[in-house]
Amino acid sequence: MAASIAPSVMQLRVHASAKPSRSLMVSPAAVVDRSRLRQQCAVRVISGEQVPELVGKPVRRVQPAQPEDVPQRQRPPPQSQPKKRSDQQRRPKQQQQQHSQPRHNTLQLSGFDLSRARTLSMKGQCSILGMVQLVQHYGSVGTLDKYNLAAALDRTVQLGKRANSRESGGDAAWAVLRPLSMKLLQTFGARQLVALLRAAAHFNSFSADKLKAWQAALKTQQLKRLPAIAASNALLSLSTLAAGSEALKAAIEAILVVRLVQHWLQLLPDMLSIDACQGLYGAACLGYPFSQQELNRITQQALEVDGRFDTVTGTQLFRAWSLLDAAWREWDKSRQLSVVAAASERHPQAVCPGNAAVEEVLRRVLSSDMNAREASQLLLALGQLRFRPPSAAAAALVDVYIRCLKQQELTSIGLSAFLDGCALLGCRLSPAAVESCLEAVSAACASDPSAAPRYISTAAWALAHLQQCNIEAWQRLAGLAAALPIADWPAVSLCRLFQAYMHVRAEHGQAVQLPTQLLRAASAALAQETSRQGTANAFHSRVARELEAACPGEAVEVEQPVGPGCCSGNAALECWEEGWLRVNLAVPSLRLVVHVDGPFQYFRNKPEVPLPTTLARDRLLRSWGWHVISVPFTIPKQHLAEYLKQRLPDQR
Repeated sequence: MAASIAPSVMQLRVHASAKPSRSLMVSPAAVVDRSRLRQQCAVRVISGEQVPELVGKPVRRVQPAQPEDVPQRQRPPPQSQPKKRSDQQRRPKQQQQQHSQPRHNTLQLSGFDLSRARTLSMKGQCSILGMVQLVQHYGSVGTLDKYNLAAALDRTVQLGKRANSRESGGDAAWAVLRPLSMKLLQTFGARQLVALLRAAAHFNSFSADKLKAWQAALKTQQLKRLPAIAASNALLSLSTLAAGSEALKAAIEAILVVRLVQHWLQLLPDMLSIDACQGLYGAACLGYPFSQQELNRITQQALEVDGRFDTVTGTQLFRAWSLLDAAWREWDKSRQLSVVAAASERHPQAVCPGNAAVEEVLRRVLSSDMNAREASQLLLALGQLRFRPPSAAAAALVDVYIRCLKQQELTSIGLSAFLDGCALLGCRLSPAAVESCLEAVSAACASDPSAAPRYISTAAWALAHLQQCNIEAWQRLAGLAAALPIADWPAVSLCRLFQAYMHVRAEHGQAVQLPTQLLRAASAALAQETSRQGTANAFHSRVARELEAACPGEAVEVEQPVGPGCCSGNAALECWEEGWLRVNLAVPSLRLVVHVDGPFQYFRNKPEVPLPTTLARDRLLRSWGWHVISVPFTIPKQHLAEYLKQRLPDQR
């Protein structure tokens, strides 16, 4: 009540205090009546009573009288008066009407605002089913655009990674999103195209024709508009698709990959660590050859402390380093280039991250939680990098995997990587751990028969190199191998099976057996593999000349197979039931084998320590009766002759 009366009271006070005009003759009685009226009104207002004659009636202010000598301001004609007063009078009424109506009726959203609202609603979905329903609804009313679809693709991938996408409707969602995306493909910008590629890689469902159409659309875009996260996702997704299908791998345009990598490198200074790791891994998988300077910059950015570095990114960093090392080895051995390397007009280089960087990544990874897959991949990457970790770190990784193996009831996740990593690093297992691995191999073969040759050959090869494959373990693995058709065995699995057979047979004798046809096929596969290896380099030739000078009159064989009983050449190949190895140099008359060991036969961070595989090779040759001399690559050329002479007398 007081609030509604206050304006009237103020007007009343102004009106009462106005001075009378000179033209008005006011009698003393009238002045007394006005004074009495003012007092009555004031009492009524203070007491809360309304003034009847003032309620609802506008009060006009009386301007004080002006002296006659002051010029009077003339009012402009009606047509020239400003409209400000009328607008001010109408505004309260308009505001009252607006506040009386629902708020949503007054929001006049633009098309961009509506699209953004739909995008935000998709990003806020908590289930894949809800996402699909929302997409179908917007599609049915004709409001679904490329921004909404890209948000739906990204959100579906995020939700699919949290749980098994098949169980949560991921495949069904992709069946809806893929045709809609291909329909709008020509309208997509670079970011929307990356969202589509990321979803295709996640659900592993993209044909070669669709990938070609995607690449054609991306080539029309300006890659400089891609942020770092999109560029790294594009490289990682392309590598995932290429790894899963030979047809997709052949469909990838190498020059487009080169453009993506070069753009990604330009964004490196402000890049998050996760984007640096993912981009490097994707580019390395696709075969891009980085220089040592580029790798140093990438590694430095990947190790930036930004809160985004975790076990997954650390594992990707390790695997990328090992892939770059493997690419250099392939180039050094066979001078073969990947299509991406050829398009970049570069060849692989002997790049390495440096021991300090490897130690820092390993420290960070071990300080965080990890699962069985991550532990196994770390072991394998360390082994492929030829980096010997501290014994405590290696034991921690082995313990993580064995513990997860028992908890997950003999799952095959990362089993091959774990066994390979242990063999490459020389991590011996406890008898209980060996038994758990053998049971896991049996379970994996039963659940996935197509991958059985890989599981069997990997387990046999790893345990043989660790000298932990006893007769019972071999018989179990050989029984699994005999149950498979020979046609199901890929060449790489046959090679590893034959290598395992030779090591276990040398240790346990004639009791180690394999089916004849399988053994013959395995020996032939290894012979074909070793025949394509590169020829001897300059250092090999120099060692051969020094060996001939140190053994006058003796025949020195170069890059020939040797076997038990000091047989060599074709005679060794004919004894495939016993096994054979191809060696650098051999003097059969002296039962002498000389290996010219390069850096790939030693640990990178400990060049004086031979790899476990190097030790296993020499152990096998000695079991066949050969004397073995290892010539490290660190021996200076001027000391090479003296090095051989000091070892030959003991061997003759």
